[in-house]
Amino acid sequence: NGARPPKHHHKIVSETRTEKGLVRVIDSDNDFYIGRENSEIVRYIRCRKPGTVPNPTCQHWVVKGDVDFHMRYNHKYLDQWPTVEKQLNRFWSCALVR
Repeated sequence: NGARPPKHHHKIVSETRTEKGLVRVIDSDNDFYIGRENSEIVRYIRCRKPGTVPNPTCQHWVVKGDVDFHMRYNHKYLDQWPTVEKQLNRFWSCALVR
């Protein structure tokens, strides 16, 4: 399965690994971050680059079991993506118990 963001075609400018374990793929207007576990994509984050729009945001897709979650937040919170996912995990574990 894996994280399933919308399908877009982008010209890749570069690809690097971040200190938080994501692969960063850059095109002209967006930064993409891909996270894998056991070679399967489990998170996908697409951010508008600061300066390309007045209020750049990130869209964050993550898969939990058979459910895809889609979140949106201000670009300034991108470095907090592990905390966002931790809170999502807490929410999801509560939802599964009930």
